[in-house]
Amino acid sequence: MGHLALTVLADLDEPLWSGITARHALSHTTGLPNWRPEGEDLRPIRPPGQQWGYSGEGFVLLQEAIEAQAGRPITDLARELVFSPIGMTDTRLDEPEEGLHGYRPLITTARDYGLFLLGFADLSEGQVPPADPAEWGSMSWR
Repeated sequence: MGHLALTVLADLDEPLWSGITARHALSHTTGLPNWRPEGEDLRPIRPPGQQWGYSGEGFVLLQEAIEAQAGRPITDLARELVFSPIGMTDTRLDEPEEGLHGYRPLITTARDYGLFLLGFADLSEGQVPPADPAEWGSMSWR
């Protein structure tokens, strides 16, 4: 979600909802609960930016902002901007989980997660990964 936010959103400090920004969601400082009780309205438990606290609700807000900015579903964006370019063929955002307000779990494999890490690694000493992700396993590491 972080890579998509940095790629799609023009301003990480633009409010998404009730003073909460994408930067708050990415840094886990939304002030929202992880999940609100079933049937209740979303309410902050503290002001944004004050304290770390993981919030699935915050990531749903971020997902909705990314979709609104791009005008496309998050599943398409993730596939086109992250998964496909680096060869993550066994990764997807699953269907929304019931009762979690649109949250889509990431389903992946160890191989694909390794490709993700290599795809966005800061490789030192001028080492550049081969263009073909299938060749990344042949890289030498110190």
